[in-house]
Amino acid sequence: MLARMKIGLAVDGLERPLRELLDLGRRLGVTGLQFDARKQLPPHSLSDTGRRQFVQELKARNLQIAAMSFITRHPYIEQAGMDARLEATREAMQFAFQLGCRILTIRVGKIPSDPASADYELLRNILNDLVRFGNHIGITPAILPTGDNPQGLAQLLREINQGPIGVNYDPVNFLFNGQSPTETLRMLHPWIVQYRLRDGQKDYDGLGIEVPMGRGELDWNELFALFHESEFSGWLVVDRTQGDDRVGDLTRAVQFAKTMIFEE
Repeated sequence: MLARMKIGLAVDGLERPLRELLDLGRRLGVTGLQFDARKQLPPHSLSDTGRRQFVQELKARNLQIAAMSFITRHPYIEQAGMDARLEATREAMQFAFQLGCRILTIRVGKIPSDPASADYELLRNILNDLVRFGNHIGITPAILPTGDNPQGLAQLLREINQGPIGVNYDPVNFLFNGQSPTETLRMLHPWIVQYRLRDGQKDYDGLGIEVPMGRGELDWNELFALFHESEFSGWLVVDRTQGDDRVGDLTRAVQFAKTMIFEE
């Protein structure tokens, strides 16, 4: 059952030409890549012909796009530039669909703590608008949590009813914020559409630092057991945002993930 999960590679932080990134994915033996649709591969960077050619280059390497990320510089509820921010997000969703992708990772900004506040209502309305658009074209927006209270996030997700919404689950974020990665996974699993595989540990100041996968504080045996328990069949996207040998760390992380998936 574990073998149904697919391993992807986040290349959105690697400053290399696109063709080199495709070749890297093929060399590492993953089946999908994740790109950044705001800076690395924005919609205007490919014409209609260029989009078709890009999809063909992916297929030639037995690859597809696991997900695209579109991380805005400012929260969605910030009034300045709100309309342009939302329009750019919708454009990224349309672009992702044209490339054969079905998930767009977003950050929504800090969730207001008071569900009765105007800001909370505004965020709920914005997300309902985005998921309605996503439902129309075939894209699921996936929230990448950034230190929010998991109970508050779950409550917000329950109030999004205009289309499917997901969570790109990053256990390291919860570890760094003093929350149990396994308990929050159980709480959020109905919405999880993608897992971000990276590792981390707390330093002596109590802050978090990212480390190569398998060398941090995450209990991967327990996490993969929970992946199995939830019968997850989506993307496990290996990521590495720091370090002096990111490609080497990603290579080893892919092999680590494969070992965990196929382990009896």
